[in-house]
Amino acid sequence: MKISTPDSSKFHLRTQHRPEGMATLQAIAHGLGVIEGDLVKEQLMKLYKAKVERTLVGRGLLRGGSAGFALEETT
Repeated sequence: MKISTPDSSKFHLRTQHRPEGMATLQAIAHGLGVIEGDLVKEQLMKLYKAKVERTLVGRGLLRGGSAGFALEETT
């Protein structure tokens, strides 16, 4: 399966070298979404977003939030 959808996430943990590049968990979510349906994809993407949020908060790059992405970037 080839996933060529550009990654439209606002926050990233590392730089992608191609526009369609994405994190492993994002790719798994997209792939299982094709096989199992959108509900599975949405649940995995929620998990991915929580992981990104908590990592960026831990790095001091974002403030607040609770996996809902009501976050502000720190300067």
